Amino acid sequence: MDPQEIDLWGDALILKIYAITGWTVPESTVLAILTDQFRKKMLESYALVNPDEVEYAFRNYGTTVQDWGKQMNLALIDQVMIPYLTRRAELSKVEEQAMEPDPIPAPEADLSAQAMEDWCKELKGRIMRGEIGYSFMPLMPYYWLVKNGRLFRGKGERKEYWHKAIAQRQADLTVAASTGGPEDRSTLSEFMGMKEQNEFAGPVADSLLMLGRKMILFDFLKDEYE
Repeated sequence: MDPQEIDLWGDALILKIYAITGWTVPESTVLAILTDQFRKKMLESYALVNPDEVEYAFRNYGTTVQDWGKQMNLALIDQVMIPYLTRRAELSKVEEQAMEPDPIPAPEADLSAQAMEDWCKELKGRIMRGEIGYSFMPLMPYYWLVKNGRLFRGKGERKEYWHKAIAQRQADLTVAASTGGPEDRSTLSEFMGMKEQNEFAGPVADSLLMLGRKMILFDFLKDEYE
């Protein structure tokens, strides 16, 4: 979730969280302050998730919080997001198994198969209506579909999506550099240096992997998911 995403979806997302948790919506001045703090929290701690994932996490992991209280509490956000990301990390390990055509175990009961199916159907509907693109694909459905044996991409296909992700990120950074400041141009220069050396590492490599997976999920839901 980048600053542009949080600016676009932040207000709606925080209101959905208020509805899920039962927090009292404060008057506008206080709400503006809380929304600003919420945006900063998401960018600082959960930049690698998108709004759909945050909403899903609160709907499905929010029951672990015994007392939400009456007002927004940033500390309680961690009690929802950390278990969600832990589960997502566990599911991501299954992707390595998908490199070979071995059977993949069925998802555990606590993943709520029906909830995941409903989420996939909702995403497909939004894709077909042209409401969302691949950049807004949440990763949990990707990992779940892989683990459930329904989404398989071989090594060659995954390499193809890796290169698509590199090309798309380069295009995005080029646009940002042409309209932004020195920091944007520096980010593009750093990226191009990594590309020339073919040595993507750290957060840059992680973001490319995630972008490639979002592209895979988008194409799968659009063309193959029933």
